[in-house]
Amino acid sequence: MSRPFVTLSRTGEFFDRTELRKLTGLDENRWHLAVCKELVDNALDAAETAGVETPEVLVELTPEGIAVSDNGNGLGGDVVAKTVDFEARTSDKVRYKTPTRGAQGNALKTVLGIAYNAAPERPVVIDALGTRHLLTASVNGAGGAVVTHETEDSDRRHGTAVFVPLRGIDADAGTLARLLRRFALFNPHAEFRLTVGDLEQAGGPTSPGFVKPK
Repeated sequence: MSRPFVTLSRTGEFFDRTELRKLTGLDENRWHLAVCKELVDNALDAAETAGVETPEVLVELTPEGIAVSDNGNGLGGDVVAKTVDFEARTSDKVRYKTPTRGAQGNALKTVLGIAYNAAPERPVVIDALGTRHLLTASVNGAGGAVVTHETEDSDRRHGTAVFVPLRGIDADAGTLARLLRRFALFNPHAEFRLTVGDLEQAGGPTSPGFVKPK
């Protein structure tokens, strides 16, 4: 008797711990660095695309997770829906062959997978253009990704803020501060701030007016 073939969705790989370690190159206790890196990449891209002279990226570390905000034009609801569609890739750089951030279009998918493992009952929150998007991810019986996308009104009109729940991951301020210093080194036109409770560290811009080649 031959064994039946079973087809499983590969979208669930974003939620599997082993696959996430491969995707991020980091083990679980350093996934906060992957989240911060992906969100800061997106924040810089948003501000630069908007033509902002001095991109401002704020990273806030709390016991509940990490929040990253920018001073770009704000992420529209249609783009949010597309970027969390696990059956497709969405990136504004996919047509470009030069070295660049975000060409894979997997950033938010990876972030959702990490949040699912760290705090499955908590949503990833994207706040922009007067709408707060609550994204809760799970895996169905066939191993496929399922994302519940709810919205509510928000007071944020400018830029985008993203909160990722990371309860249970030992996210420390020291490693995040070192990561942001590296971002500041290669992005001298931008300002980076890290807030942890009542403490705030700021860096840049070290070369205001610097324009990176497109």
